[in-house]
Amino acid sequence: MNEWYYTIDGIQQGPVAFGKLRELAASGTLVKSALVWNQGMKDWRPAEQVEGLFSVPPVPADPANPQANAWAPAIPEFDEPALPEIEPGSERVGVSACFSRAFQLAARHFGILVLALLITFAISFAISIPFGIVEAFSQVNQPAPAPVPVPVTANQFWKAMEVGIRENFSAASIAHNIISNLVSLFLSAGIFRIGLNIVSGKQATVGQLFSGGPVFLKMLGAAILSWLCTLAAAIPSFIPWYFIYTRHLVPFMHSNFETPPENWQEIALLVTASLLLALPAWYLAIRLGWSQIAIVDRNLGVFEALRYSWNITRRNFWKLVGVGIVGMLIALAGVLLCFVGLLFAIPVVWLLGILAYRWMQYGHRAALDHPGTRRPQLHGTP
Repeated sequence: MNEWYYTIDGIQQGPVAFGKLRELAASGTLVKSALVWNQGMKDWRPAEQVEGLFSVPPVPADPANPQANAWAPAIPEFDEPALPEIEPGSERVGVSACFSRAFQLAARHFGILVLALLITFAISFAISIPFGIVEAFSQVNQPAPAPVPVPVTANQFWKAMEVGIRENFSAASIAHNIISNLVSLFLSAGIFRIGLNIVSGKQATVGQLFSGGPVFLKMLGAAILSWLCTLAAAIPSFIPWYFIYTRHLVPFMHSNFETPPENWQEIALLVTASLLLALPAWYLAIRLGWSQIAIVDRNLGVFEALRYSWNITRRNFWKLVGVGIVGMLIALAGVLLCFVGLLFAIPVVWLLGILAYRWMQYGHRAALDHPGTRRPQLHGTP
């Protein structure tokens, strides 16, 4: 009864004695809205509901044992239903708490996550084999490209560009890209389902990797619409690159690449302008980017999923940017640790995004277990 657990920024801490808990409260480390729990409680409670935690400590309750810490109050037990959804935007996503929880869950479910990852890689590799063979045979009778002299002239540069475009946009290459993207979209539905089940404490199986059939077309529609909206918002960011091309790159090519651009300050300003003009596109990508997981989670229609994504991401734009940056850093760490590192880094990134989604739905309790168990508090939520 004297061991207490508490949360700071959504991350579980403890156990500590009640006296230590009072010290944390007095110093401001433990705020009144933080959740606390001990064995006399069925579920976490806001710290402000614990008698004596933010007020003068009571006299020890057991006169026969004055040394005992009797500041742990008797709190009635409550049976709580499944977690209710929070008001969209009422609670900011805890980036560090999501990362900590993603790491924890990835360690718990390492086997199934790695197996799903390896199957995904194997399928992607299997798709690339026939298209690679087709492209190899198509180039058998092609003459070898002439070596490009150095320095290269503008005409030689454009000719090399034309050859590269023709090779990258061949019929086999286009078909490969289309099929690969469609298969990736289908598998992402299964990855979402596995991740949602893990985060919510439900059963996750490798077979769920192939469960995306019923929602595939809706996910495709949401992906196309969100991409078109993002592309339309990104069009103004292309204008500075047009001026960079016409004012600096074209003269550079006409000089046979011998006279580099001189006005680097103007180029830097144009690049900065392009990045600023691209912010609306990034904003739309983040606000609409949760529509596909919402379709898997709730079987929503295309437009309904886009509205739902826009709604739950309210007031969380920069927090979600932080989630994205943390995800990229985790992936980079996995790359630096070679293949073995990616086997753990990629599942952590998967779960990080899904935890952020659940946090926007249910608040910080989405990253906590039921007290005294390893069962997520989301267990039992629809």
